[in-house]
Parts: sequence; structure tokens; C-alpha cells
Amino acid sequence: SVTADFSGVGFVASSAGPSTVTVSDSVVVDTTSTTVLSVAGEAKVGVELDLSAAIAGQPSGDPAPSGGTVTFKVDGVGVGSVPVVNGSATLAHTFNAVGTVTVTAVYSGSGTLAGSTSNAETVNVTVEASTDVDTTTTLNVPASGVVGKSVQLKANVSPLDSVGTVQFFEGNVPLGAAVDVVNGVAVLDHTFASAGRHSITAVFSGGLGMKASESAGSTINVTEAETETGGSGSLGNIFGS
Repeated sequence: SVTADFSGVGFVASSAGPSTVTVSDSVVVDTTSTTVLSVAGEAKVGVELDLSAAIAGQPSGDPAPSGGTVTFKVDGVGVGSVPVVNGSATLAHTFNAVGTVTVTAVYSGSGTLAGSTSNAETVNVTVEASTDVDTTTTLNVPASGVVGKSVQLKANVSPLDSVGTVQFFEGNVPLGAAVDVVNGVAVLDHTFASAGRHSITAVFSGGLGMKASESAGSTINVTEAETETGGSGSLGNIFGS
């Protein structure tokens, strides 16, 4: 609590009322963040496409807490802002013109977590036509996995010459970036960070002349890694000393 007293010659003395100053032990420094954009590589005019961003603190890599917003930009122009919830944000966006566009996501920051800008991703926007070919997407995931160990998520798209990308999802949260379809197959190597039953789907974007399609859900049961225990004895016991 700070006060000030004035005592000047030829002037009436006066006093200022108290003001409070809070003194901390150290300066709080913002934690840096990373923003990773996930978006399909193909889109159709007039058809909604999810633009998704995952925000994490650095260097821990933990998902950002709820708070702050993400503004999605198409060719540098903002198309909408959405709040961050449990480290992720998704905006349903409709493209209204044919062409190749660049999408980015800008995180505002929240609390002591600084803002950041995502990688740029290219989206090829085409017109859906009545002659577009129907496609089918099926998903193949392992029945089980281990926390911290990579597993392979595989999507098969038919017909085999389908052009486009596959985005893998857990619920409505994208897993990694969209994957190109090559010879009817898209593969994502993914590492789960938590134990439990994870429900996965795969969404094919549908490139030029192709219709989009989505797989049925598949579940993988992820367990904690087993803790190795040391054995008895020593090399000296085995081979002699």
C-alpha cells in the first residue's frame, strides 16, 4: 500500500490516498504453442468441408487447454473463428468457387499460452457433377494397440483409380494430416497417447470426377505399455568372474 504526502513552502500540505501495488517473485513468461492444420486435399463447390486445427503447448506437446480462438484463413482471408476446446477447433466451411486455394489456421493464444500459426495446406476445389463416380471407403485398423507405439490405420477406396485424400478421425477430431490415396489405398501411422477404446473412421474427400465417401467406424483397444522388470542374477553369475 503506497501513499504520497506533499509539504511545500507557501502551499497547503496534502496527502494522496493509498494505492495498492502487487509484487510477484518472478515474471510470467508465455509458453510457446504449435498449431497443426488438418484439411482434406480435395473439396466440392457448395459442399461443407471441415477445417480442423490441433493446438499444443511446447515443449511438452500436451493439448492446449480450452480457451482462445482459431481463425481459419483461405488465401490469407479469414473465413471464420471458433473457440478452442480441449486443444482442438473445427470450422465447417463451404467453398463457392473452383480453384486451388491455400488454407491456414491462426491461434489467438490464451492465458500464458502464446498464439501460433499453422502449416499451410492446399485444397483443390472442383464442381460436383452428376457424372461423378460413386466411391466406397472401407477401414482396416488393428484390434489392439499400446500407448506410445505406432499402429497402422489403413483405408481402401474403390474404384482403385480414385483420386483424392483420406482423413482419419477419432470422433470428430482428425488424426494427423489428410493422406493421399495411391492405388486405392491410404495409410496413416498413428501413435495413441491414451489407453482405452478408440473409435476410428476414414473420410475420402473425392477428387475431380469422384464422389466423397465415408467408412463405417472401427474400434481399436489401446492398453498401457507393460513395465519391464529386471531379472535375477548377473553376467558374472552366468559366465563366471
